[in-house]
Amino acid sequence: MNLPRPVYIAIRIVIPLLILAAGGFGYVKLKELRKPPARSRPDPGLPLVETVPAKIHTGELTLHLDGTVVPYREINLSSEVAGRVVSKGSESESKNVRAGRFVKKGDLLVGIDPQDYRLDVDRQTQMHAQAVASIDETQAEIGNSRIQAGLLKLDHERQTADLVKVKNLRAEGAATETDQDNAEQNHRLSQSALSKEENNLKLLEARLRRLESARDLAGTELQKAQLDQSRCTIFAPCDGVIVEDHVEVDSFVQRGAMLMKIQDTSATEVRTSLRIDDVYWLWQHKSIAESGSDETGSNETPRNEWEIPDVPVWVTYELNGATFRWDGRLARHEGSGLDERTRTVPCRVLVSNPTSASRQNVDDVATLPPPALYRGMFVTVQLRTIPRESLIEVPERAIRPGSVIWKVSDGKLKRLEVRIARVIDGRALIHASNSDLSEGDAVVVSPLSTETSGMAVWTLAEKAAAEKKAAGKEAPAKVKQQSGQKSGQKTSAPASGAAG
Repeated sequence: MNLPRPVYIAIRIVIPLLILAAGGFGYVKLKELRKPPARSRPDPGLPLVETVPAKIHTGELTLHLDGTVVPYREINLSSEVAGRVVSKGSESESKNVRAGRFVKKGDLLVGIDPQDYRLDVDRQTQMHAQAVASIDETQAEIGNSRIQAGLLKLDHERQTADLVKVKNLRAEGAATETDQDNAEQNHRLSQSALSKEENNLKLLEARLRRLESARDLAGTELQKAQLDQSRCTIFAPCDGVIVEDHVEVDSFVQRGAMLMKIQDTSATEVRTSLRIDDVYWLWQHKSIAESGSDETGSNETPRNEWEIPDVPVWVTYELNGATFRWDGRLARHEGSGLDERTRTVPCRVLVSNPTSASRQNVDDVATLPPPALYRGMFVTVQLRTIPRESLIEVPERAIRPGSVIWKVSDGKLKRLEVRIARVIDGRALIHASNSDLSEGDAVVVSPLSTETSGMAVWTLAEKAAAEKKAAGKEAPAKVKQQSGQKSGQKTSAPASGAAG
């Protein structure tokens, strides 16, 4: 096909040149895209920091610990007599005497067959009555013996007087030797009878003492039999829950056999462990009298050096998004000293009223409080101490690695090394003694790319003050500019009318 010469030249020469030109233009553009982005010049202004004033910590220092609810005490009820179990509980409440059931103080728990012990009481009663009768009989004999001894004594005195008289008459020759011999014989007989009766009286008195001892022994045996009879019925020693039940009706139990175990529910304890730094703050605790507080219901008990300080405690438990609280006190060590394995101090917290819970947080969650602090619940223990030494409070984010704090003084950074006492709920408590940090110092809480002591900085408070001041200066200038524009518009209006 023959094409016109201009078309032929365009196809063979112009179009390839255009393609080459487009390729070169694209190459140049793509090469420009590979250039690194231009770096922005740093702001020559001062670094901007956020500061918070340091303040003195007042009030309580709360130590948060984990704890487990444990029984206040567990009572092992054992049989004090041997016999067959005839009942468990009263007839109307026999089903309630089982493991897991709640019983009140004085409720009947177990009844043992009392027939043998009732017969023993009757036998001892009769033996005691016999002893009393023997004593009465002996006392009557003693009375008769004393009367007889009195008569024989009078007769002996008369025989003695007759012997003296006969001897005097013999000396005067008015009595014979036979009369004297008869008088001496009568005297000896009366003396012998008197001695015999006196010895009999002593024997009767000794027998009386023996019978009185036998009576007392019979009385003791009677009391023992009555005590054994009373021990055939076993009652609940306190309000509590039956934890273990080891006996059933018609089973035979020996003396000392364990019947059941009862957990006392009048109070509850919480087992927890204190680190040695926690114990330090307990040693630093200031009592209610020292702090001058009039806290209602405070009943701190003085302790000696070997006991843990008595401090108020809150026991909290979280349930369904709600937190409930019980009041308690740090009661005692569990043992003495530190645990060799964990190097902590095991302690017990006493909650006197485990069924009275108050709600700590108020929210929209409608949750009923737990009826009581149950055994095995994992709770949080809050020890409410009042420290004796002064503490300074700053936000936790102000603490840098190495216990370092930066404060702004006269527009410059100053590095401070501090001793942190405690970090609680986003707040760091710092020992105020031997520290360059004082109340009201501006502490840096924002991060810094470069931290150098003596570096000039600009605080947010200073920036806000400067912006407010600048805004105050710009306002009059804008008002003046707006008034000048209005006056210019008024002058231009008559000029346009004249031109028309």
